[in-house]
Formats: sequence, C-alpha cells, structure tokens
Amino acid sequence: MSVRWVTVTGWMCWSMFVACLVLGLSLSWREVLIIAVALGLVAVVGLSILRRRGTLVVTFASSVVRVLPGTRATLGVTLANPGRFSTSATDVDIPVGSDLVTRRTARLPGGGAFETVLEVDAPRRMVIPIGPVSIVRRDPFGLYRRSITLHGTAKVVVHPTTATLPPLSAGFVRDLEGEATRDLTDSDLSFHALREYVAGDDRRHIHWKSSAKTGRFMIRQYEQTRRSRMLIVLDTRRGAYVDDAEFELAVSAAASLGVRALRDSRDVTFAVSHASLQHQVQRPRSSALQVRETVARLSSVSPPRLLDDVASVTRSEASLPIAALTPYAAQLATDVSVVFVVTGSTPQVSDIEQASLPFGAGVEVITLRCSVEGVPSLRTSGRLSVGTLGRLDDLTKLMTRHRVGA
Repeated sequence: MSVRWVTVTGWMCWSMFVACLVLGLSLSWREVLIIAVALGLVAVVGLSILRRRGTLVVTFASSVVRVLPGTRATLGVTLANPGRFSTSATDVDIPVGSDLVTRRTARLPGGGAFETVLEVDAPRRMVIPIGPVSIVRRDPFGLYRRSITLHGTAKVVVHPTTATLPPLSAGFVRDLEGEATRDLTDSDLSFHALREYVAGDDRRHIHWKSSAKTGRFMIRQYEQTRRSRMLIVLDTRRGAYVDDAEFELAVSAAASLGVRALRDSRDVTFAVSHASLQHQVQRPRSSALQVRETVARLSSVSPPRLLDDVASVTRSEASLPIAALTPYAAQLATDVSVVFVVTGSTPQVSDIEQASLPFGAGVEVITLRCSVEGVPSLRTSGRLSVGTLGRLDDLTKLMTRHRVGA
C-alpha cells in the first residue's frame, strides 16, 4: 500500500505557482511568469522523482521470538533492494507494539541491503506484534512525502514463568503405555495376585491351574493401569482474582502443568473462556457450535506452542464463572481421566464443588486456588482435591507429595 502526502512546503510551492501564473498572465508580467514556470518545474520534477518505483523487501530474522518476562528480545530486520536501480535514502518506520521505531537508511544500490537490530523490552507476559514495516520517501525539494507499507510481520511472545514439576502419573484410560497404580481391578493389563472366587465374578478370569491345585476357584486380580488424558481449565473471569499478580500465578501454574504433561507425552486439552482471547461469545443454535464458541482450546502440539497461546490469555469480565465453564470444557474433552481446575482466591467452596460435577465418577479433579502469599495446603475429599498455592514453587512441592491418579 502506498500513500502520498503534499508537505507544507509543497502546498506553498503550488500556491505560489498558481498565484504567479494568474498574476503574470493578467498583467503580462514576464518576470512573474518566469517564476511561475520555475515553480511548476520544481513541483513536477519532485513529483516525478517520488513516483519512481523501487522494489524493497523486508525480512525478519525470525517470525516468532520467544522470551521470558523481565528479559529483552532482539530481532534482526533486513531491508533489501532486489532491483537493478538504486533507491534514495529513506526513513523506515517499524511498529513495535504501541511504539514506533524509526531507522534512517542510506542510499541502497541495486542488490544492496540495510540491516538493523531491534531490542524489545519484555516486562511481563504478553504478545508484542512487530510490523508491518513502512518506508517513507521524500523528494529532494521537500515538497512531497510518500509512505509505502511492506509485507511481513513478526511478533515477540513473552512466555509465562513456569515451574519444574515431577513427572505426572495419570488417569483412567487402560492401554499398554499406562502406569500401574495401587487400585485393583478384575480386568486390565498388569497382573497383581489371585483371590478366591465370589458370587458375581466373571468366570473368564478364573485361573484354572491354581484352582486345580487349591480345589477352589481362584480369580485373577490386576493393578489398574492409567494414562493421562488430561484437561486443564483456567479460570479467566476478572472477579475470580484479587489482582493481576494472583492471575499471573494461576496462568503460570496452569502453563507448568500443561508443559509437564506434554513432556511426559500425555494427551492434554487446555481450555479457557473465549472471552479471555478477545473473542465475542455468541449463542449459536447448535450445542456443538456453542461449545466451540464458548470455550477456546489452546494448542497442545508442543510446549512452545502451548506457551505461545497462553501468553495471549487475559482476564475478562465477559469470561464465564468457573462453575459455568467446566460443563463446556467437559464436552470439549470427553475422554479425560484427570482434570486440573486453576482459579483464584475469590470463588467459594460451593463453586469449586459444582465445577467438578460435570466430570464422571472415574475422573480425578484437582482444583488449585491461587492466592499470592497464601499458605500452601492440599485437601482431598473423595475424587476432589483442593490445593492452595501462595507461590509458583508451591506447585512443585504439591505435585511431589500428591501422585496424580494414585
């Protein structure tokens, strides 16, 4: 896209040209006509110089730069002239978030390039867009100004701070890659022991050789094997948190759980309210569409991709309360075995209990309440565990003591 402006000097030049031309013609004033011709030539020559099209290409050293809060990101930017003819000196305007960085390039010969390095401060978790780059050209007389927007953008992604967690054990899905737990069952893959037959047992699990030796029917028992199909639900409602620090603690805790699960090669679904990603929540007719419009599933392809999405999550008044969000999340991931619900300090105990109801009886639900400088604790009642985090380090201690799925 190209935009041209006539500068103040340019308007004065054109005004004087018209005035001198009218005055010279009406009064037959030769000297004034000469001035008018000179001004007209300057205006036309300046415009023709500015209209020369030189092809410039902008290239970023990387389309995505990932850093941690409190650090500084560096990004190389190259402006190349692939044409045969040289281009005049130009100003390069590079939008960096809400700021504008300007660089002055010298005359670029054909095949030449101008390189510069941007240094971007990353004070907190966020996504900082960079570009598109605009080049500003001026004629030698200062009459015109032309701005050309080039293709190409980049971004600096400031990841949340994460904790180093121990490997997570896992949920209720039987398979060869599962981990054996202390729970016993009559049908699974990991053999445990034999017990006597009782009425109602499936006779397919009778161990005939041992039954012949003892003279009584003996039934095989197995240790339940579990694999993590994990769901992480992050509460993004503004009223769930006392302040931004409490929300950032919750984001870091949820991100730490997701990264650990992915590194353990677990299946992970990370759900937040669509409103926290600045999407408008609609009420479509279809229930499946309503789930997709209400709950956003963050990328779980790899830890960096997950953290990229988490970096853009914000608090919002339009986000659903946690008790209203979990039913949608349960429909989004129907085969989970472990659920982490991460929220702030303001939701009541009744809200936390209600948030666990949409999940089946075989699903372990762990709710983490984040309260900055709060006393770390963990309470378990049935399949629901409620933990309190005062600092991110508390999550490591909690997960070390609590074996998920055990």
